[in-house]
Amino acid sequence: MNVSRRLLPRSGRTGVWSRHEAREVGRNPPEDRSCVPGGCGSRDGDERRRQGSSGPAARFFRPLLPCIQNVSLPVVRCGTRGALDPPCNAVGYIDRRVLGINHMYQKPAWRRHRACTDDSPHEGPFREDAPAWCVAPFEPEGILSSLSAVLSTVVGVHYGHVLVHMKSHTDRLRQWVTMGVALLVLGIILHFSHAIPLNKQLYTFSYICVTAGAAGVVFSALYFLVDVVSLRYAFAPLRWVGMNAMLVYVMAAEGVFEGFLNGWYYESTNNTLVYWVRKHVFVKVWHSTRVGILLYVLFAQILFWALVSGVLHRARLYWKL
Repeated sequence: MNVSRRLLPRSGRTGVWSRHEAREVGRNPPEDRSCVPGGCGSRDGDERRRQGSSGPAARFFRPLLPCIQNVSLPVVRCGTRGALDPPCNAVGYIDRRVLGINHMYQKPAWRRHRACTDDSPHEGPFREDAPAWCVAPFEPEGILSSLSAVLSTVVGVHYGHVLVHMKSHTDRLRQWVTMGVALLVLGIILHFSHAIPLNKQLYTFSYICVTAGAAGVVFSALYFLVDVVSLRYAFAPLRWVGMNAMLVYVMAAEGVFEGFLNGWYYESTNNTLVYWVRKHVFVKVWHSTRVGILLYVLFAQILFWALVSGVLHRARLYWKL
């Protein structure tokens, strides 16, 4: 999907941003209706909201909702509202207006988009006809997406609240499964109805529902197997990882240990222990890069650090604040 054609530059020309305009949009944003105490959005949208809501609560929240909902925010001259593509989404728009492009991440994930490079989904040289938004900054942990992430935290707090205040296995499982399935179904409906598609970069509401709902269902299944059926020994590696979660996160998830090993190489930077194991033990054996990398992550990272955590647990060594 080449989304660049939907973007209108500040000068009024039809087409894509120039690279200069992509850089300047954070410093000199286009004249557009912004979120103010009186409301925001187009006149048509404001009129529809006035006709559709007239109660006290609606009158109180009406000026605020358009400013926090992606589907109601004005975007940067894209000719549409509620866009989720790279140049026109509300997350990037708000960050450009509030933070400025100099305070945003300079190498966003969409540099690997097929409209930007022929090496997609990997990062590579830009295509000659790559749109300007390929080099535009984008903050994946911006203002609007951070507000959305808070909702995931609230759902997690609710799961913990159930664990603390309900003592019966049946009551706990009923609460977790009901909420997890409801969120999962809601997220799937929002995605496939094209109301709010799943988008991790923008942390959309449907993405929150699917991830939080799936977490609730998986947590319920593990709780049933470990605490109700008492299969504790089968899931002992997960318990070891949980006891040393900070160590596993820093060394494995953040790649500190792997980066340390990659610092030692012979003749070429590709001749490292990590590269050799990934290529010769996993990729070549299965004759598939995707399957090989998946198995490498499962065995050489997850299982490896689970065993390391088990050894540390037997030695009663824990990394914690």
